[in-house]
Amino acid sequence: MPRQATVVQVFVASPSDVKEEREALERIVEELNRTWSQNLGIILELLKWETHVRPGFGSEPQSVINSQIGDTYDVFIGILWSRFGTPTNEFDSGTEQEFEHALKRFKETGSPEIMIYFKKKPADLFEVDLDQLAKIRKFQQRLGEEGGLYSFYEDDTAFATSARSHLASIAQQFPKSVPTSTRIPEPGEGTYTARNSELDHEDDFGYLDYVDIYNDRMAAYTGILRSITDATKRIATQIESRASELNRLNESGGTQKEVRRTLARAAADMDDYSESLRAQSPALKSARESSLNALSMALAVYRDFDSRDKDELKNLKDSLSNLTTGIDGSSGIDGSRCGLIDFRDSIGKIPRMTSELNKSKREVARRLDQMLIELDATKENVQNILDAIDQMLN
Repeated sequence: MPRQATVVQVFVASPSDVKEEREALERIVEELNRTWSQNLGIILELLKWETHVRPGFGSEPQSVINSQIGDTYDVFIGILWSRFGTPTNEFDSGTEQEFEHALKRFKETGSPEIMIYFKKKPADLFEVDLDQLAKIRKFQQRLGEEGGLYSFYEDDTAFATSARSHLASIAQQFPKSVPTSTRIPEPGEGTYTARNSELDHEDDFGYLDYVDIYNDRMAAYTGILRSITDATKRIATQIESRASELNRLNESGGTQKEVRRTLARAAADMDDYSESLRAQSPALKSARESSLNALSMALAVYRDFDSRDKDELKNLKDSLSNLTTGIDGSSGIDGSRCGLIDFRDSIGKIPRMTSELNKSKREVARRLDQMLIELDATKENVQNILDAIDQMLN
């Protein structure tokens, strides 16, 4: 028997430099529809100019897009990185014009939901257009003036995790299994495309499965983070010890050979620390991506599990909050981050004594910068999911 569903239209607006994110959004919609169409009676329809705009004429190309996309979609997603887009007759870019139309309708009717994402990953220096960047900053200021909140992300994986969580929170607003004029075709009927019988086993996962994966991978993440924090404390102590040793040599009239030997030991200490960061960084990123991805999937199937019990969501929120601040307020990402910054500042104050030491200092600083970028990316990703959970709780 044909099934009916609530169709939620999602329009994505962006310049051409975020192709990976647009493709990621397609995958997210497909995986959410596999769950929601079967169990919740909700399907997402992704509206893009590539698939929903046919050749036509108007005062300008953007007017053709606007007229064919229409003003009935439920969710507006804007994605920006290093380009703002091509100017139209009225605005600095088609993306801005599409946003202004969505904002005008939101002010008048309360719809659509508007979600704006900014990519923080550095762009190719030789591809950056400073005028385009200036327009993006101006647009961010405009969002602030309108009282809007926007999200940052580091890469397409972080974007997928955040977008999936936010769409899951929006789905809470729509009634479960409410019939509409749009029905889902049955296998063998109309344009239905048969599913592959060897689909990934994760298609069978439920809320508790995803929570288990999240807890397991997050335990791995916190374990690696704790190891990095401990290593940073040890190297800071070692460098202090080397500094004290140098002071004693200076006071006692130590030879240049003795001074060089101490500096070589300090360089070796830093080299060992750099190697530790290099080895653990990929594992930390992998644990972050897999844990938060599983959590976003848990949120996506949450309504199918038990939408009446909010304790599960509150527990997940507490877990994420503890990841950032730590249970005692000093551990977690914030505590580790402060330790890394303090150590980076301290090695920056070490005098330029030998080429060996200078090389080690430079490598430590580079590894620390990479680790700090990873921690900041995690915080932003976590905050996006926390925002989604707050919406679901409210």
